[in-house]
Amino acid sequence: MAKTKVFDQKRLETIQDQMHDFVEQQMKDHPEIFGDETLKPKEKGRNSDFSKAFKTFKEWWDKTKKPEIAEKAKTSILQKLRESQAIVDERKEQQGPNLNRNNLRPER
Repeated sequence: MAKTKVFDQKRLETIQDQMHDFVEQQMKDHPEIFGDETLKPKEKGRNSDFSKAFKTFKEWWDKTKKPEIAEKAKTSILQKLRESQAIVDERKEQQGPNLNRNNLRPER
């Protein structure tokens, strides 16, 4: 669907202004990511420096936060697996030699 069928010119300009202000503020608030980069002044028409700011952010994210989040997820999954294994082991002890697969489901 064409953007002109969804938004009128005034609404598109408002959205563009809001995006510009937001990105500009994020760049000021996070010099550890963007350094001394700045956005060009608002212009009529296309503003390609948003994609440059996004690319800078994505590169920073991929180098710093993404590995950290992946490690936290891995640790969390491993912990849940250990907890599940402990439940299975405990039930095996409780049931002794009469253990079958249907009795291993976690209690809800």
